Amino acid sequence: MEAPPEWLPIEGASMSPFLAPGDLVALDWSPEGAFATGEIILGRDPGAHSQRFVLHRILRLDGTRILSKGDAAFAGELLEPGQIWGKLTHVRLRGKPGHEKAFRAGALDRLLAYLSSLCVPPDRLRARIARKAVRALGAVRRRLL
Repeated sequence: MEAPPEWLPIEGASMSPFLAPGDLVALDWSPEGAFATGEIILGRDPGAHSQRFVLHRILRLDGTRILSKGDAAFAGELLEPGQIWGKLTHVRLRGKPGHEKAFRAGALDRLLAYLSSLCVPPDRLRARIARKAVRALGAVRRRLL
């Protein structure tokens, strides 16, 4: 029999609107095998001596490193495999107790990853349009839970 998931609260807004402060997430703490674009991972912030963790979407796999970014964030992080602590498996939306859904990255998540990668300057107009598309699709993805 599988143990019930350990729920962690979302504190920041970097994955908004898909994940919002107050939502709860469960993780696979021993993510083995390959990672894929669109999956959401928990990683240690690569900043010097950082004790902060980030829950961000995988934008691109670059050899052994992973480029991740929050849907609402302006910049991404390049993470080494040793900085990744877990992979999102379940979501419980704020205000909906008992409404738990499994998370498996699909085509919409890969599209969100692609659009999110366009949100990084130097092209300000492209970045603004991509940010609006990410917000709209993130809200749709949230409703699909």
